[in-house]
Amino acid sequence: MNIGSEDVLTWLPVILSLAALSVSVWSIIESKRSSRREHQLQERLLSLETARERKRDAEAKRATVVAFISGPSDNRCLYLRNEGSGTARAVKVHVDGMLSADHEYILGDPPPSGILSTKAEYGIPLLSSIDAPDSIKVRISWEDDSAYLVVGKLICGFSDCAA
Repeated sequence: MNIGSEDVLTWLPVILSLAALSVSVWSIIESKRSSRREHQLQERLLSLETARERKRDAEAKRATVVAFISGPSDNRCLYLRNEGSGTARAVKVHVDGMLSADHEYILGDPPPSGILSTKAEYGIPLLSSIDAPDSIKVRISWEDDSAYLVVGKLICGFSDCAA
């Protein structure tokens, strides 16, 4: 079988068309794969951004209540301060393992409404006595809009508190 130049010229367009068709099919398949990968990456990025936004929103709603003792020796107070950006609700104070209202050196109660607004401070008077201990253990619990019950424990001396 001899292939002449006329036969080659007859089949050349068909061969070139088949090659172009196969390149087009390959290009479509790769384009679909690339599109699928890009879509998966976009979904992953969206989920990361959503999680980051949820965390940022929770942080914005979180209350951070700290305690410290301050004032002259004959008029000291146990202060509660909300240093967080959310409101602290259901604030409870335990001193040396008992509710602050039941402690012999605590003359006041936590905030009457149980609420400590953002950046608010509330003082609870302490009994000034020679018999007063050098330090007290304070446990503060509260709820906030971040959906957490938070408990802070501190040991307060009559000059400062330490976590």
